[in-house]
Amino acid sequence: MKLETLIMTVVLTGIAHTAYAQTDILIFDNGDRLTGEIKGLERGRLSFETEATDTIQIEWENVAYLTSNQTLRIELGSGARYLGQLERTTAEAVLQVQTSAGRVSLDRETVVEIVPIETTFFDRLEIDIRGGYNFTKANGITQLNVGVDTVYRTEEREFQFGLNSNVSRSDETETAERESLDFLYLRRRPNRWLMGAIANLESNDELGVDRRASVGGGAGRTLRQTNRSRFIWLTGLQFTEERLADATQPENSVEGLGIVSFDWFRFDEPELDISTTLGVFPSLSDHGRVRANLGARVRWEIVEDLFWELGLDHSFDSDPLISGAEKSDYIVSTSIGWSF
Repeated sequence: MKLETLIMTVVLTGIAHTAYAQTDILIFDNGDRLTGEIKGLERGRLSFETEATDTIQIEWENVAYLTSNQTLRIELGSGARYLGQLERTTAEAVLQVQTSAGRVSLDRETVVEIVPIETTFFDRLEIDIRGGYNFTKANGITQLNVGVDTVYRTEEREFQFGLNSNVSRSDETETAERESLDFLYLRRRPNRWLMGAIANLESNDELGVDRRASVGGGAGRTLRQTNRSRFIWLTGLQFTEERLADATQPENSVEGLGIVSFDWFRFDEPELDISTTLGVFPSLSDHGRVRANLGARVRWEIVEDLFWELGLDHSFDSDPLISGAEKSDYIVSTSIGWSF
């Protein structure tokens, strides 16, 4: 009997959750109406799930009215946050939030993020996979690039993971490989302030780096956050260990850390996403040495979730540890990818 009671409880809980989840109401600016569940708002797109359409992406500027019995965290471009349910309102493009302190009316254009408090792990996870191959017959040059970008967000935290691998070879030169594995953790604080930690593992044949591992952290701020763009800076310190080609002992150093990240996105057809991240690392152990990494991506959506990407990755070292090594190295790549 206990097992039967447990099974019945699980079934009834699932039914109750489904009924609860399908009570959110969305009305478009043209008067069309959907009933379903808000999955979240990010980067100018509202994720909304219905029984008929599953989860769809809706441009935020096309939403006229939105109500929900869910507990939502709503963030404005100013950094202000509100926790509560969305009540019915007669004013178009206005969200009325019922918080523990009372009702608050918010202009739709000021809202940049909505996060349901009760969401599953996979609802918060974003994964992009891409790959490209180039071949030039005249000199036998081939280039293969593979990348994976993963982002996981909670109410207060953001985890980013990136993997990039580039292999180049030709009939006249040796194979050159460049790989990087990046991790970034951000914790949001009041008034758009951030606490962060980073970890990086990379190798670069052109710069003579067999392995470079860095771990660090710091603080920063979201300087701008809208439904079209986001601008973040982070500063701090990191510890770096470098193992050079043919070296028996690694080189250790303490470096300053400065990271600037800018994203701009457009959801009109065709969808366009431009992202740039610049990291500058002045050495505190080797005075005068400065390293820098630049990553830039331009992405066009071909069809839903399928995209074409143009990428630039550039590395610079003002004083390479290997005498005669190149100070800079860059790769321009094109790839086809899938986002889910």
